[in-house]
Amino acid sequence: MLKNLLRRYKKINNYLNVFGSSDIFGVFVYQENGKIVYANKTLEKLLGYEHEGLLNKSFFDFLKVDFDTLNHIKDIVLKRLSGELFAIELKEYFFCNKHGIKIPVSIFAYTVDFEGKPSGLILVFDKSKEKSYEKLFFALSQINQLTIRQNNENDLLKAVCDVLVDKVSYSACVLGVVKNKKFKAIYKRAKNYIDESSIDFDLEVKPQNVCNCSVSKAYFSKKISLIQNVSQTLNCEGDFFSKFNVRSTCAIPILKNAKVSYIILIVDTLPDTFDDKFLHLLNEIQEDLIFALNKIEKDRFSLLTFSALNQSNELVVICDSNFRIIFVNEGNYLSSDAFKVLIGKEIAYLFDKEQFKIIKSSFYNTLKKGEAFLGLLKYDLKEGSKEFYTSIYSFVDSGRITHYILIAKEVSQKEELKDKLYKLMHFDEATGFINLNTFIYTCELFFQKVLEHSQISSIMVINPIQFKNINHAFGYEMGNKILQEIALRLKQNIRLSNVIAKLESDRFGILIKDLKTPEDVLVITVKLLNELSKPYMVESHKILLSFNIGLSFFPNDSKNAKDLLNKAQVALVDARQKGENQAGFFRKDIETKSSQKLKLKAELELAVLNKKFIPFYQPYVDKDKNIVGAEALLRWNKNGKILLPGKFLSILEDTSLIVDVESMVLNQVLGDFKTIKSYCKHLVPISVNLSIQSLMQKHLAQSLVSNLKYFGINEPFLRIEIIERSFFNDFNYIRRLIDELRQSSVHFAIDDFGTGYSSLSYLTKLNVEFLKIDISFVRGLSNTQTKNITKSIIYLAHSLNLKTIAEGVESMEQFEILKNMDCDYFQGYLFYKPLPKEEFFEIIKCKGGVL
Repeated sequence: MLKNLLRRYKKINNYLNVFGSSDIFGVFVYQENGKIVYANKTLEKLLGYEHEGLLNKSFFDFLKVDFDTLNHIKDIVLKRLSGELFAIELKEYFFCNKHGIKIPVSIFAYTVDFEGKPSGLILVFDKSKEKSYEKLFFALSQINQLTIRQNNENDLLKAVCDVLVDKVSYSACVLGVVKNKKFKAIYKRAKNYIDESSIDFDLEVKPQNVCNCSVSKAYFSKKISLIQNVSQTLNCEGDFFSKFNVRSTCAIPILKNAKVSYIILIVDTLPDTFDDKFLHLLNEIQEDLIFALNKIEKDRFSLLTFSALNQSNELVVICDSNFRIIFVNEGNYLSSDAFKVLIGKEIAYLFDKEQFKIIKSSFYNTLKKGEAFLGLLKYDLKEGSKEFYTSIYSFVDSGRITHYILIAKEVSQKEELKDKLYKLMHFDEATGFINLNTFIYTCELFFQKVLEHSQISSIMVINPIQFKNINHAFGYEMGNKILQEIALRLKQNIRLSNVIAKLESDRFGILIKDLKTPEDVLVITVKLLNELSKPYMVESHKILLSFNIGLSFFPNDSKNAKDLLNKAQVALVDARQKGENQAGFFRKDIETKSSQKLKLKAELELAVLNKKFIPFYQPYVDKDKNIVGAEALLRWNKNGKILLPGKFLSILEDTSLIVDVESMVLNQVLGDFKTIKSYCKHLVPISVNLSIQSLMQKHLAQSLVSNLKYFGINEPFLRIEIIERSFFNDFNYIRRLIDELRQSSVHFAIDDFGTGYSSLSYLTKLNVEFLKIDISFVRGLSNTQTKNITKSIIYLAHSLNLKTIAEGVESMEQFEILKNMDCDYFQGYLFYKPLPKEEFFEIIKCKGGVL
């Protein structure tokens, strides 16, 4: 575009009239030895020089390149100064300003005539903000990985500092705490041009109305504090900043229990590295670290309490509702043999037989009423009978007694074991079910008991699909309420003789005991899937969930409880491949497939870091075959080979990677806006598909609006395609999201319409503009019933003032039928296949776009 514009002007004065006053481009003209003979104010501001300081200075002095590149540029300069006419556009370099700061730039270079001599005209575009955004996005990705891998608070925070400097390339990072109103560094990391030992902060933290330093503001506000240019701000960190040429800072307060526990101070030698436009990314980093530290603290406390329980001298026993013992703690009163024998026995087995005969009636009657039994009881132990002060409580869930908890301490001992401690270590707090360790132990004891009888049993692992989206959209409190509802349905549909547990994350485990054949478990599985997949009504929200169930069998798959549980987890892979609300079974070939999937997941994580996902563009046309828009389709550039989503999309959707990938592709599409706009008389809008995971992000609207501003888009360029299922996660949230983004000229389309719930009542409430008719209807147009359904969809869409786009049009016959039905737009191989952006640009350049 610049090259074409320059051709319209014959004299250098005209060039300078066009670009000399630009606020976007720095402009200079050079002659012999690269000496600058003209420079505009934007270049002066970029490089930090006064006008006279730039004139007669060689631009080689502030060009930061290696020796070979510099020689190549000097050759180009000689050709240009000899009068050779040629242009070089969009080359990326680093310029070094007056203060020694490297600034990323793109340049456009042309041969011109200045004051009667062949000269070089250079236009310089500052890419600092773009690079800053990339660094923050990369920082968020790296820190997300750290929060998953690290389980130690200090190691996590130190690793964050290392990553921010060593991988993200900020100049320095300081981890510190505020004590006695002073900020003290406890860990430091810096680039090699900064002496880490000199970073010895001992700063006084002052109220915001007294001090403008980023640390003080972060501490008192408990919010992220940015300084975009420290030279324009008086603060107490000035000596350090001046010594190492620091230009911008960011202080991130890390909160625990609503108090600032740590502050991470990041500094950079580039000004404006931390911009208010990028605050949403910094907020994500802060929230991830706060969440990770809370989880580490909770895990540490759980480990501590588990150790305390097992080292306790008190005896703790749990019975089911029939007074059968299901758990005994590792106390000092029972031998290992006696410990195993107790499981499955009635509680009376513990007590002195003569004494228990006397109290038996009142003992059971009291507990069955839900009242606590308190008293002195004699126990039959290996050393003989001992008297314990005994407390037995009923555990009530959903209005009925499900367990009894016994805590006994020897009369001679004074310490009392807390009921809360026991529950914390062996029960899930949200559902009341036993936890993972207790489940494995209970299963193991049962398998040992029935091994000689060849009893067939099954371990079942139940996994709600994409349950993490519930937590992201509604919060963990709502997530726990739904887990409680799932737990209630399980209890209502599983016999009391079986064992239900709450495993890690959102998974449940069930031990199905008495099976005549393995096939008998299918009846139970189908019943559970039917009940669990019914809608959940929680706080006036209607939530739809799907489930997968993985199954392994005792003794055929294994005779070890832990091994069987792992194999049931592997069987979930088989279930997921079959689809939603399906059961999977453990087989040897599933293990191989699982390993391959893990390898592919690791490759996908690396591909995200290396930005290997790209958009291909597939145009769609009107009835006259004019291009009216295009859909950006996801592709993976794997070692030069372009892979379709069918190879990897399911794994992306099973992880949080789908959000990163869709964000990456969306930014590439927005980055292509100016090129697409320049190639068409009328702007061709681009559609981008967003998954449910991306739509439910907390800061999606804020982030997207920020990106639109960053790429200078204030026209109806972007369309977002969402599937019908998105509405049922949180209809009100989706409606608010659409309304908010419509204010920024973002339009919405419903993708694959007709294959899901197809509820027109929802469409009347959503501010969408397009319906995409699914390819299955287009391929089935030869069938009369399918044809009538398609015609009805188009008619009803038009009655709601919605445009229709038919997907997968591959023949002229399909095109003519859809045109006669008054379909608005058409997409498919009959017109265009998905294209790399370069080919897409050429097509719209030749054919243009018509709205």
